[in-house]
Amino acid sequence: MWNDNELRQLLSSFVKDHGNGIATLAGTVKDVNIKKCTCTISDDGADYFNVRLKPVTGTNKGLLKVPKKGSHALAVKIEESEQWMLIACSEIDKIEMIVNEEDIYSIVTELIDQIKELKLLTDTGTTMGMDPISLLGFEKLGQRIDKIFLKL
Repeated sequence: MWNDNELRQLLSSFVKDHGNGIATLAGTVKDVNIKKCTCTISDDGADYFNVRLKPVTGTNKGLLKVPKKGSHALAVKIEESEQWMLIACSEIDKIEMIVNEEDIYSIVTELIDQIKELKLLTDTGTTMGMDPISLLGFEKLGQRIDKIFLKL
């Protein structure tokens, strides 16, 4: 991905072309607090605490990207306040996605559970369930999904 200097150059170029005095911060993710939806970004020895991971606090709607500790991060200052919000990071540890009141993780895991319980109707009757090799494949897929999504 990007290192700090590349990220700073990209951001400087963007702000020069499109920004009207946008305050930016490029550094390294030092700590993450998933419950508070914040992180700490370290930039040239200065720590910026409570950097928001989502633009709106107090809601669990939308997309939450949890940056990996040690990843490069880019944040912008929120309007005239002293608050910052993460807008990009070089590595994502987990995500949470709520769309139309639906948790995408729950839908995907439920789909896998339903597939594992699948029984098919054939000319000779109903199958007894999934073969062990296919079942193992879906269990491994479920484990991979668990590594990506935050569980609500």
